[in-house]
Amino acid sequence: MNKQFILLLLPITLWSCTSSYTSYERRLKTINPDLLQNDFVIIIPNEGCGGCISGATQFIQDNITGMIERNTSIIFTGIKDYKLFKNQVGQEFIQNRQVLIDSSDLFMHQEVYSIYPQLIHLESKRVVAKESFDPNTSLKFITQEK
Repeated sequence: MNKQFILLLLPITLWSCTSSYTSYERRLKTINPDLLQNDFVIIIPNEGCGGCISGATQFIQDNITGMIERNTSIIFTGIKDYKLFKNQVGQEFIQNRQVLIDSSDLFMHQEVYSIYPQLIHLESKRVVAKESFDPNTSLKFITQEK
């Protein structure tokens, strides 16, 4: 009986000690492994709080240079009509290396989905904080010196 208990406990103990990525980290790595090198990632859903999404998108378009300087990438998820999206934000904006499209809708899955834009803060390739992205308050967070 003791032997069976130890044999059952051993794999559980080994499994719990292994380092694994969080749901956010796995999805970022799937889209582009280099995303884990960033300081920040902003995830903008196509559906949800319309005013929040359009406000965040406009803010990012207006401030893309500063976001690049601060090592921030932007992921748009849930895009149903790529041509319409391209017409809304512009070809030049989409071609920016920091702007990515989650074509597999990885960030539309229930465990990570939000109707609000999200700001993900990374350090040492790990997610250390998540919050709703609000241009009025999140900008201070993004522009803070390391």
